[in-house]
Amino acid sequence: MTGFIQEANDQQVAIREIFDLGVLGNQINFFTSSPIITAGSDQEVVSKYRTVSEAVAAMIIEVQAVSGGGADEVLSAIALDLFDGTTDGLSDGVPISMLSAIPAQDLAEILNMSPADLMALSIPGTNIPISSIDTVLIDEAAITAPGTVVSGSPQVITRSALVGPDVDGDSRIDSLDPFPNDATELADSDGDGVGDNSDFFPSDPSKSTPCDSDDPDVLAQYNCSRPQADAGNNQSRHVATSNQNRVFTLNGSLSADPNDPGASLTYQWRVVSVPQDINGDDLVDKESLLNDSTSVSPSFTADYAGNYVFELVVLNGSQASDPDQVTITFTKDYYVSAGNLFGSALVAFALWFIPARVRRLREENK
Repeated sequence: MTGFIQEANDQQVAIREIFDLGVLGNQINFFTSSPIITAGSDQEVVSKYRTVSEAVAAMIIEVQAVSGGGADEVLSAIALDLFDGTTDGLSDGVPISMLSAIPAQDLAEILNMSPADLMALSIPGTNIPISSIDTVLIDEAAITAPGTVVSGSPQVITRSALVGPDVDGDSRIDSLDPFPNDATELADSDGDGVGDNSDFFPSDPSKSTPCDSDDPDVLAQYNCSRPQADAGNNQSRHVATSNQNRVFTLNGSLSADPNDPGASLTYQWRVVSVPQDINGDDLVDKESLLNDSTSVSPSFTADYAGNYVFELVVLNGSQASDPDQVTITFTKDYYVSAGNLFGSALVAFALWFIPARVRRLREENK
């Protein structure tokens, strides 16, 4: 049903583009708009719809006069002719039988009639020119909408039934062609920017290639493989003083998608483990350790000696890689400054002196 509705809407747009005559715009819906005034109807829309309808009907009568075909047949033939951007009695280079007997020049003069000439044509079945369609609507409203005040605002045809160019020559005019420069593509059903003929999933905007599939058989058939994460080489560093560099930078730049070496990847780093205290508790917060867990090369500062293990997963938009790990080993010398040594000596002396002094005072007071 969705496909049918889309096709119907496409046809409506195509007809509007061909027979707009500078009047319809986007207000007219051929499935719901009425060509007559009724109570509560939008009189301007009715006037536009009726002006174009009568002008097209008048053109059909002109073509009928030289082709001998029925109204429906002539209308279909005219649409086919104009749809490829030219008025030559051909559709995609194939002659249109209903129009084949009409000299191309004569047909072009009818279909590309100037706006002034179109406005001067008589409304079929009357001697009233199309330019006076408002008077007809007023008379009809007396029957279809008694008591309704009709403003009577005539519409003006501003262009002929010419259509836009067809740059790629695929018989779909550029204004209706989602790929006006690609003759191999006429539609993009899911709106993902990939034409239906090239889209492996034409109804799914999130997927377009076989390698986007979740089916293992399809992935195997098209030799698809997941992207490959590379978390870089293991690193180790020893520092002797606290002012030495303790910043480490991870490197996932060698990660790649073997199906598309130039594909853009996204990165997801995770802290697997960090140094722990004697109770087995982490000495640092894993969640805040990296400065950017989605960067290709995040960094962190090591404050505690030990091993820091990180895991990298890369994604190509549809598939995730297996994780790859890297270990950073950080060691440092545990040093004590001269000031700390002096302080420690005072504490040791106090711990020895105070108990000894207490014992001596007790002996003296016996």
